[in-house]
Amino acid sequence: MSQQSRLKHMHKKKGEKKARRRRAMAVDRHPRDSDRRMRHMSRRHLDVLQNTAFALVRSWREDPSVDDGVVHRALRAAMKGERPQEPNARAITEDLASIRQWRDDVAERVWHDALLTVDESVRRHSLCRPGEREYRRFVAPFVP
Repeated sequence: MSQQSRLKHMHKKKGEKKARRRRAMAVDRHPRDSDRRMRHMSRRHLDVLQNTAFALVRSWREDPSVDDGVVHRALRAAMKGERPQEPNARAITEDLASIRQWRDDVAERVWHDALLTVDESVRRHSLCRPGEREYRRFVAPFVP
């Protein structure tokens, strides 16, 4: 393989990787959209946000080792309909799925927006580094 064809191959791979990353982050919107979504969800669908937060708080109570990064990964997986490999994230995703079944009166778009809103809140309050629990400290007083 010539030097030129290797470079083309490398650039193609890099472009594919960039496209995958872009698709993976497709749920991220402009910050203004995030603020607008937060206001809308907290005014019109506060109960759905509370149900989601309850699942997270319950997971923290059952396993204190759950940190903000695990919560973030679980929410992302739930939004994408995936099953995380990490046991803690998988347990949270399963809790969220059971709440979703229980709340079958909620439209799919509203449920997705609730997960996205909570995930944006996690990232707003935490850097999601290993062991970090800033979001946990923020949300715990609001959930019984």
